[in-house]
Amino acid sequence: MLLKSYPFKISIVAGVVSNQSVSVEEYCRGYASEKKIARTIRETGFKKLSIVKPGITTADMCFQAVRAMLDNYDIDKNSIGALIFVSQTPDYIAPSTAFVLQKKLGLSHDIVAFDVNLGCPGFVYGLYLGGIILSSLAENKKVLLCCGDVSSHYFVNSTVFAARAISADGAACVLLDRDSEGNGNIFFNIDSYGDKFHSLYVPNGGMKSPRTTVDGVLDQNNPDNFSMMDGLEVLNFTLDEVPKNIETLISFLKIKKEDIDVCLFHQPNHQLIKALQENLGMSKDKVIFNSQNIGNASSASIPLLLTEAGDGWKSYKSKNVLISGFGMGMAVASVVLNLDSTVCMNTMKYVP
Repeated sequence: MLLKSYPFKISIVAGVVSNQSVSVEEYCRGYASEKKIARTIRETGFKKLSIVKPGITTADMCFQAVRAMLDNYDIDKNSIGALIFVSQTPDYIAPSTAFVLQKKLGLSHDIVAFDVNLGCPGFVYGLYLGGIILSSLAENKKVLLCCGDVSSHYFVNSTVFAARAISADGAACVLLDRDSEGNGNIFFNIDSYGDKFHSLYVPNGGMKSPRTTVDGVLDQNNPDNFSMMDGLEVLNFTLDEVPKNIETLISFLKIKKEDIDVCLFHQPNHQLIKALQENLGMSKDKVIFNSQNIGNASSASIPLLLTEAGDGWKSYKSKNVLISGFGMGMAVASVVLNLDSTVCMNTMKYVP
């Protein structure tokens, strides 16, 4: 579905990963043969993973990212008119974690705050929601979009090698502001495939079926407590539906693929990103993969591409940046943005 948003810009991006950067080789030793681990590292491109200690939440990392943003750029907290928290690993079942962050950050009561339960496509969904909300706020107000997940302890069965070798923890925050440079309306293409939700989901944990425990500890032997994936279905979805979504958007915008300066795709693994790039016929030098020391960080993976580039982002031509998130839902959401004036803070390590 093609959707219109009023003009906005991503002013600042901040990202936080764990202070534990664990090598995949070490982390997976004993879960597969050395040969299989080495092959997996080559295929996924992930050499290290960001793995937080138990008890550290997505909101904890988001708080650090926002505080750094506020402190370094002298942003008036009262200028934040909306806080959107996109995550599948909230602090509490209720209320929305956005309210928790609002309190910790000391934000005004004059604010819209809510959660969005989305994973890998969540960042682009959040941009769409943020753009719509921004258009209805007073002119001096901004939108704070926070996203990410701590998947390693809560979604991933640590005994399953395939998931253990790629799943990571991370969070990111972006500040959305009005675009005063007259770049015109922004268009998204968002497609949702609820008929495929069983392809990638966590059976237990909601009201339908609670998670099981043993002596008060999450039961690692019950696979329904963790994410279940139909690998072939997810692969087909990524290589079939994602390119269709992107090509429809590019065609609607009346631009050519050669006009795209940079591609920021969700980072499931390097092999899948390469296959997507080839299916789209995009030049490989335009597709960024710099998550080799982070892993698959769910909805935070795209903004973390920017913070991993950091100051180096200034060297990119970035007036037409294709951003596409896809995965759990199943869903795919894409947009082309001008990130020429976006400030990318360097990725920070979480400080307890």
